[in-house]
Amino acid sequence: MLASLFVAALSTVVQGTPLQTVVVARRDEPAQARKAATSDSIRASRSARRAQETFEFVRRQYLPREYGVGSHHCDVRIGRWCIWNDETNDRKPPPESPHVTQARERLLGVLDTVGAHFPGDEWVAAQQVRYLIEAKRFGDAVRIAERCASSGSVYLCRTFAGVALHDSGAVAAADSAFSAALGAMPDSVRCRWSDISVLLDDNVADRYEHADCTERHPIEAAFWRLTNPLYLRENDFRNEYLARVARTEMQRNSRTPMGSPTDDAFRETALRYGFDTWFVRDDPSVGSMSEPAIAGYREGGPGFNFVPSSSAFESPADLRPSDCDLRLRSARAIYAPAYARHFRSLDRQQVAVFRRRDSALVVAAYDARDDTALTQRPLEVGLFAAVVEPTSIRAAQGTTTTQTDSPGLLTTTTLWGPMLVSIELLDRETKTAARARYGVRPPPSIGRIGVSDLLMFAPRAGDSAPYKLADALPLVLHAGRVSATQPLGLFWETYGVRPQGESFGVSLTIDRIQEGWMRRAAERIHLATPFSPVRVEWQEVPDRGDNIASRAVSLDLSRLSPGRYEITLTVTPKDEPSVVAKREVTVDR
Repeated sequence: MLASLFVAALSTVVQGTPLQTVVVARRDEPAQARKAATSDSIRASRSARRAQETFEFVRRQYLPREYGVGSHHCDVRIGRWCIWNDETNDRKPPPESPHVTQARERLLGVLDTVGAHFPGDEWVAAQQVRYLIEAKRFGDAVRIAERCASSGSVYLCRTFAGVALHDSGAVAAADSAFSAALGAMPDSVRCRWSDISVLLDDNVADRYEHADCTERHPIEAAFWRLTNPLYLRENDFRNEYLARVARTEMQRNSRTPMGSPTDDAFRETALRYGFDTWFVRDDPSVGSMSEPAIAGYREGGPGFNFVPSSSAFESPADLRPSDCDLRLRSARAIYAPAYARHFRSLDRQQVAVFRRRDSALVVAAYDARDDTALTQRPLEVGLFAAVVEPTSIRAAQGTTTTQTDSPGLLTTTTLWGPMLVSIELLDRETKTAARARYGVRPPPSIGRIGVSDLLMFAPRAGDSAPYKLADALPLVLHAGRVSATQPLGLFWETYGVRPQGESFGVSLTIDRIQEGWMRRAAERIHLATPFSPVRVEWQEVPDRGDNIASRAVSLDLSRLSPGRYEITLTVTPKDEPSVVAKREVTVDR
């Protein structure tokens, strides 16, 4: 019989000797042929499922032993699942047992035979892609997904390709695959796949829960813009999340090293923290009837928290680096980018915004010399700005380059208004990344007059003050910390100056930022001297060009004690409201 021949072929494949079979139906027996084909499909599917279960049984038996995983602390617990994100994740996986490697190849042989005859079988295609990815055969996995898309569910099979591309590190190709899959989905299915409710909490989660699919789109877009680890790798975290959703579909009705993933807690755990890539087991004590404890780990080391505090979602233009604790082990969601095993905050940097008609010229200086991992070779560097609108965040636009020197200087142009600014550095060889991302609100214009940000620079002894921005840029400071023993230069521009000239009142005030209740208490009981703001005022008739007046001054900080200060610039035209710009600076000795 044809069906028994096909089963025999599968049995031969399991034993390691592939055997091809061909299904033939007589033209005068279409109904019988269809019935036989259906029977063949069912038998083949059952054989493939038994082969998959057999492989996972073999894998489980040969997992590396590791003592104590069953009693590990939990940073987060979801149902029966225990999640931790500590230094135990920062290691290479042990060598895989040859028994497991051989069993996987036998399974892939079975799946390939079945998939060749039934390319539209989505479950078989999912398992092929899944185990080809495990074997690092990413190109073959994409090929199987494309074959599936030509015969099965187009959108589902395209998500399989997206997983393979994402895991291979092809960020742009994965983004294209997932975008194509989402575009091919019915609206109700797309809504389910795009659902990020498990990643949200506080007021944002409540607002998202009560919104319909259409109303959720701007919330989702803002979430992915805020949480993308690096704009150098656009949509990477979104791709990772869609890959997690796709993997829950790929593992449906199948076995895993941790059993059958059927409960809601497993899905939530996978969507929030990702899927593990290697496993260990801790055998129970002798005489115990309990099951062995299985622990899963991810290649690439511990993950990072890229989801900022809920206040950042309410007001993205006020985002501060402190709003996102990259090392938060109990974070709502964790992600370990394949391109960044080490991820740091870029602390030494300065950003200033200058107006060019309706656009903003963003200037960013940075210094990474205190991080030896970022000073050994050329770096991929980017400066990005994403305009923040009342109900959305635009896509980040910016400048990218390769630089070998640090400190560095970057500029980019965007629309004038509140924005997210991100300075990003990536060493692809050591997989080390650093960034500084925060909201920027350009100084507001009141009526005709406006001012730029204050740009800090280091004056050169004997040189004249910078006359234009281009003159100030070579002198720019690459951090917000300055020494009281050196003069501090400030450069700014005033906009809307009358062509015939006019007189402005200008003042600069330096005020200390209170360092907490202990400092205030010490001042009240006279254990510390209260700080009196330093203020200097003058009148000037500025030079103007294209209605822009430039100005630079040098400040003596030698009388200031170490600490944090706020510098306030106030420009007051005659008979018009004042405009103000502020800059925070830390003074050291």
